Amino acid sequence: MKKVAVLGGLGKMGRGIALLLLEMLSFENEPFELHLIDPNQKARDEVRNYLAESLKRSSEKRIVELRKLYTHSPLVSNSEILDTFLKEKLANVFFHQFVEEANDCEWIFEAALETLDFKVDLLKRTPKKALIFTNTSSIPIHLLEEKAGLKDRIIGFHFYNPPPMQPLMEIISIKEGPLKELSLDLARKMKKTVVFSNDVAGFIGNGHFLREVDLAFQLAKKEGFEKVELATKKLLMRPMGIFELMDFVGYQVVYNIAEVMKTYGPYKGDLTQLKQWIDQKTKPDIKPIESDWKTLAKSPDKEKIIKERIQQLHNDNSKEAELAIRFLEQSSHFMEELVDLKVAHNIKDVAEVLKLGFHHLYAPNEVLYAIR
Repeated sequence: MKKVAVLGGLGKMGRGIALLLLEMLSFENEPFELHLIDPNQKARDEVRNYLAESLKRSSEKRIVELRKLYTHSPLVSNSEILDTFLKEKLANVFFHQFVEEANDCEWIFEAALETLDFKVDLLKRTPKKALIFTNTSSIPIHLLEEKAGLKDRIIGFHFYNPPPMQPLMEIISIKEGPLKELSLDLARKMKKTVVFSNDVAGFIGNGHFLREVDLAFQLAKKEGFEKVELATKKLLMRPMGIFELMDFVGYQVVYNIAEVMKTYGPYKGDLTQLKQWIDQKTKPDIKPIESDWKTLAKSPDKEKIIKERIQQLHNDNSKEAELAIRFLEQSSHFMEELVDLKVAHNIKDVAEVLKLGFHHLYAPNEVLYAIR
């Protein structure tokens, strides 16, 4: 990987992908160039500092490995070696406004705006022989390949946010072959756990998430937003409630993903309410809800506690508990649906995405047996 580019390199996802690449390439100790391409250069200094500070932190943790790279160097102290390493590697990072400025790059990581036409226009302008790794979370890869003329050169390489922290990599391959194997090897070098999704709009992660979003709006019409939020966060022991998660992702982003999935895949959810929020620039007034998810995640008795709580919910006759169990059962059904529709290869892969990509403590199918 001598010449690598990140399209959308100054955005939230792009800068995270750039950091992963910079860390990997720096420790391989081979010549490289990393080009960050973004039409909006306002964040250039911010991203440069982010890369420098992050690479310094990771390098300090790998100082023994770093010293081996400078075995034949006159440098002696750890601080001298670290300073030299950072100076050398950061000098290989370049910033550009236009994709044509990196026309000799052989590897392109795309993290641009999640709209088909925008991505196609961008990808058409990439080098003719470059391999394309797109971070799209919803647009079918075969559509990008066909419309941008990228035959056998593009693969879905879906990072979860933020890329440096999230352990999951969702790879979407159109066909078997060298590019799929190369992507698997690359993801492993980035220390990611890989799940393969079939090329169906939304893939596994958003395929499940958008179905839960649609369900949440249906239930909120009858029970209210706060009860649904309580059920999906505190009672089901998740890091975020469903509406909190939507807010984190961005309402417009969620809606755009839903529209892509409805246009090009089997998902047909109705997010009229969400569209109204976006148009009116409003959102529901939901009080912050506490959850002991973080404490549970670290508990050695996590599985036992989760099973006991699900049983308690099942035995509880309150509206809130009933709502939580209903949501859990539907969520399990969505897992099966993704397999039936051949989005996921198996239930285990869906469970992996929920636990690693969304940080759920369990997959719905893993706990429902306790109440059946």
